[in-house]
Amino acid sequence: MNTDYNNSLQPADLSNTIANLRASLVASKEKTNSFDETSYKELLRKYEEALVVIETLKMQVEEVEKKKLPTKDEVESISAMLDLFSKLDPDTINKIERLGGKK
Repeated sequence: MNTDYNNSLQPADLSNTIANLRASLVASKEKTNSFDETSYKELLRKYEEALVVIETLKMQVEEVEKKKLPTKDEVESISAMLDLFSKLDPDTINKIERLGGKK
C-alpha cells in the first residue's frame, strides 16, 4: 500500500480523512444491518481508505523514530571540540606542528 498518495498526505489531510472515516462509521451504524451492493462497495472503499491512512501513519511514525537525536555525551563532545577549534590561533597551530602534530 506504499504509494505516492501515502507520501503526499499531510497532517491536516490525515485529520480530514480520519474525520470523514469516523463520520462514515457513525452513519453506517445508524443504518439498518441490511446492505445493498452499492452500500457494500462504499463500505469496502472506506475500509481500504482507512488502511491507506493507517499505513501512512505507520510510515510517519517510523520516520520519526529513525531521526535520532544526539545524546548528552555526544553534545558535550561536540561542544568541547568546537571550543578547542575556536581557541586555535596561528601560534597554537605552529606549536602543534613543532610537536609533530602535522605529518
